[in-house]
Amino acid sequence: WLPLALAATSGQVISSLDGAWTLTSDAGHSLTGSVPGDLITDLERGRIVQDPLYELGFLHTKTKAAPPWRAHIWTYSKTFDAPPSSLLVFEGIKMGARIVINGKNATVATNQFVRYTVPVSGSNVNVSVVFDPRIDTGGRYMASSGGWDFVPYTETRERNISDRNFS
Repeated sequence: WLPLALAATSGQVISSLDGAWTLTSDAGHSLTGSVPGDLITDLERGRIVQDPLYELGFLHTKTKAAPPWRAHIWTYSKTFDAPPSSLLVFEGIKMGARIVINGKNATVATNQFVRYTVPVSGSNVNVSVVFDPRIDTGGRYMASSGGWDFVPYTETRERNISDRNFS
C-alpha cells in the first residue's frame, strides 16, 4: 500500500506515518512491516515465504495448502498521537482491507485508486489496516500484493477472491 499521512482538516500534512509498523496474523505471526510497502515483501523479509521469483512452490505447493498471504488475515498496526480535528489519509490501499481506529471499524478499502480519509484525534490513537482475503473485491486485485496485480501472486482465472475455500 502507499504512503500514509496525518493531515489537518485543511489538508495540510501534519506528519507522515510511513515507516515500521507491527505486522501480525491470525495464525500468531508477528514481525515488522513497512509502509509504504506490500505484504509479500514483508513476508519475504520475515522469512515466512521465499523469494516468489525463485521459489518453484510459491503458488502451487505439494500440500495444496493456501499460501500464507491468502490463508491468513494480516494486520498492520501502529499507535500515534493526533492533534484535534486530524484526518488519517491513505493514498492507496491495494484492495481488501478494513481500517480500524481504536478497535472500531472505520471503513473498508475495496478500491486501490481511491484516497481514504478517516477523522482521528487524541493521544494513543491505534490504527489497524486488516488485510482479509475474504473481503469481496470482485476478483480484481489481491490484497496488498504490490507490483503487478496478478503476477506472480495470484491465479488470474480466479473469478472472485471471496470464492476461495478457507478451511
